[in-house]
Order: sequence, then C-alpha cells, then structure tokens
Amino acid sequence: MDKIGYIHITLAFVCCN
Repeated sequence: MDKIGYIHITLAFVCCN
C-alpha cells in the first residue's frame, strides 16, 4: 500500500475514535 493510502486509513481510524 502506498503512503497516501496508509495516511488516509490512519486519519479515518483516528476520526472514528
């Protein structure tokens, strides 16, 4: 997975929390 995809997933995870 590319960096951008990883960042998007991380942001979504933080947002959900």
